Amino acid sequence: MRFFLKRKNSVVGQIGEELASKYLSDLDFTILDRNYRCLHGEIDIIAIKNKVLHFIEVKTRKTTHYGHPVEAYTLSKQKKIVKTAWTYLDGKFLSVKSQPAFQFDLITLLLNDVNEATEIRYYEHAITMDLW
Repeated sequence: MRFFLKRKNSVVGQIGEELASKYLSDLDFTILDRNYRCLHGEIDIIAIKNKVLHFIEVKTRKTTHYGHPVEAYTLSKQKKIVKTAWTYLDGKFLSVKSQPAFQFDLITLLLNDVNEATEIRYYEHAITMDLW
């Protein structure tokens, strides 16, 4: 039973990431990477717009029965994202004298029974500088 729930949740997450990527593309973001992984964790979407690099976490739910998706964006998750972002920056911009401007964002989605977004919220600067 636990395997079934995990698989169902990962499918919902994948659908949310697809919808979030389309949403960002419609806002003129260029998607650079998806599901970037390293030892510290994962970043769902890495995108750029107006020369600013955006590290974007996506949280998707089919119901708010256990809370709104924004509530799953915990402090420990944010710390992992920051560490993962530093690894990404070190790997991509090691030979460059300065790293690009960057920020951490969050997109939350609620889906209906046919996996259409009934709500998309985009939170810019979703991690404060004191976590860096």
